[in-house]
Amino acid sequence: MFGIFQVIDGGDMDINFFLQAPDGRVLLTESGKSDAAHKFTADIEGDYQLCFDNTFSRFSSKLVFFEILSDENDDENTTNWKNAKEELGTLIDMTVDDFQKLIDNVQTNLDQTELAQTMLRNFEARDRNAQEISFNRVNFLSAVQAFVMISVGLTQVLLIRSLFDDRSRLSKVMRVKT
Repeated sequence: MFGIFQVIDGGDMDINFFLQAPDGRVLLTESGKSDAAHKFTADIEGDYQLCFDNTFSRFSSKLVFFEILSDENDDENTTNWKNAKEELGTLIDMTVDDFQKLIDNVQTNLDQTELAQTMLRNFEARDRNAQEISFNRVNFLSAVQAFVMISVGLTQVLLIRSLFDDRSRLSKVMRVKT
């Protein structure tokens, strides 16, 4: 069996992980990882427990992608190969076993390519989420800064106008002091 996980969004992009066998043994443990890939053998029949633990991060939720791939051979395909072995052996120069190994190798390469593309899509999604969060923060802080600058500018204009206005209280206070 082959399994991967990747934190796509949330918090510091890390999570704790463990895999437990049906008999209670902990097979895999990871702490504070943002992504990992593991290969393990399921030697006992039963339900395996997979846990992603986010208890250390109390204020932020996480979005986690995970995939488990099994490399079990399909019995139906094996039976079909055995039935056609003699017939195909007479038609081509290579044996059916060689041809089956070649096809299995191609299938393995395709599975690995699909897994790599999935991981890259997840990296892209994680980076996009981080970029959108940064974009929203920059826009919010820019709006706050623009509001403060406009407020300060208006306050200065009103203060200077009131100094030259004879009826304003500020003008009377400033004249008394000088």
